[in-house]
Amino acid sequence: MKVGLITHCKALSFAHYTFIASVMATADMDVSLIEVELTNTSGYNGTASFFRKNKSLIDRFNLQLLKGQAIIERTILKKGMGYKDWYKVWAPKDIVGLKVIKALGTVTTSGITLALDDVGRVSLRQGKFDVLISLDGPMSIAELPELAHLGLLSTNCDHSVQYPVSLSSFWSVYTKKSTTGFHVSFKSSLTQQESVVFKGNRTTKDLCWKYNYHYLQKECYHYLYQLMVKLNADFQLKALSRISNAELDTKIPKWYQILSYQWQVLRTLSKKTKNHLTNTGDYWTVYYSKGSYDKLDFSKVKKIENPKGGFFADPFILHYDNRNIVFVEEFVINEKKAVISALEIDKDDNYKYLGEVIREPFHLSYPFIFEYENALYMIPESSASKSIRLYKCKTFPLEWEYQYDLISNIDAVDTTIMFRDHKYWLFTNLKEQDWEHNSILECYVADSPISQQWKPHENNPVYFDNGARNGGFLYNGNMEHMVSQTYDIDTYGKSIQIKRIKILSENQFDAEVVKEFEPKLMKGFQGMHHMSSDDSFTVFDALQKRPIKKG
Repeated sequence: MKVGLITHCKALSFAHYTFIASVMATADMDVSLIEVELTNTSGYNGTASFFRKNKSLIDRFNLQLLKGQAIIERTILKKGMGYKDWYKVWAPKDIVGLKVIKALGTVTTSGITLALDDVGRVSLRQGKFDVLISLDGPMSIAELPELAHLGLLSTNCDHSVQYPVSLSSFWSVYTKKSTTGFHVSFKSSLTQQESVVFKGNRTTKDLCWKYNYHYLQKECYHYLYQLMVKLNADFQLKALSRISNAELDTKIPKWYQILSYQWQVLRTLSKKTKNHLTNTGDYWTVYYSKGSYDKLDFSKVKKIENPKGGFFADPFILHYDNRNIVFVEEFVINEKKAVISALEIDKDDNYKYLGEVIREPFHLSYPFIFEYENALYMIPESSASKSIRLYKCKTFPLEWEYQYDLISNIDAVDTTIMFRDHKYWLFTNLKEQDWEHNSILECYVADSPISQQWKPHENNPVYFDNGARNGGFLYNGNMEHMVSQTYDIDTYGKSIQIKRIKILSENQFDAEVVKEFEPKLMKGFQGMHHMSSDDSFTVFDALQKRPIKKG
């Protein structure tokens, strides 16, 4: 596939460089950089154009104040936090093997449509490109059908067509929004229609605006690359929604909003410093109650006391061999990792600790259990081993033996398997680009739950937003429901959601929230992130932010 990367920038950013390097390293991709020199910048990104449109002193002051804040954050990230790579720049000639095509062009006053000069159009026609990609954010190209066989891919990764600064990441931090979003659009050469073909909402990095922006940009280009790989494999990109220019607009914050943001950042830094000095962190407690989740009465729940020097979390209830066993993550503070342990609830509704079930050199949690062909299996979260591991029960409930990896070379957590429509569906939460596991839900399908041949869902990730992370399981024989957890901008595990699966096939997935459990239902707690239930008992965990004492 012949790929043309279009930019008007004479220096390429770190995100651009890593993206171009990935594309060039991909087999069957012939890459050229189309370096466009703009002959009119009156409507495009730039301080000068902003001043021409906004002549009032207050507008100019707002922009300069925001640019000053960007410089401060860049200095802190570059020199104080070691993120020097983020601010490296490359000239196209520095990239070995990259072919460069130079052209002249103009842009419309909205900064969206690029028109090349005659020489540039001839050069692009001679390139016989299959797809063009804008590295400068949202953009359309005049005479696109003549220049690219398939069409144009553009990203809206915190770009603004009007201002010389990135802004949606700012507003997410300022308003304390739990997510910051991006999307990739595709304009078909055949239909001339532009549609969103991929979108995602990532956890907002609350430290500061530029910190949030750079992580979002890295994620955006990762999925842009994945779309290119699909195009190269003759995959038909599916339109999620039409796109309009109104979606590209953003606004410069007022001076008082910028000052308020600065105070907010100082408070966030102060809070994080205090938590570090006092060793304040997430402290989970497990509770249980008789009956199914839909009849849960928080006033009647019973607390399971945490062990000295640690705590329990991620409880799974299992009624097996006439016993009610709760498998949990047992976090050991001194070791900074967890093992899988078991407790038993007796006929008098009391509990007792049975002991450790699985211990590994790495962290384990989320002990999802299922029965298959008269045997019990467990898939604990084992992302530290970069695999999804399968264990088989030898003696119930304390003796388990590792079998093999269901999926290897994967950074995934909280794997859950469901049987539906004569197939087994594995749902798991991936971490891409060294960020977090909370926003991406992927699905795989196989004919057996202990298979090592899992086929990825055609539309992975099937869910990319707050509420993606698995949060337990309902052992009631109803495979229409799944359990998820939500997060807040500074809280991992805000609430628990019960979702009804509306559609599940190898190329479709959709679910809707039918019930939500929030920490306000229990006094003194800040979050919930796990629930498991059968017809006999419901177990869940609840969060407190408190100093964590070593054992």
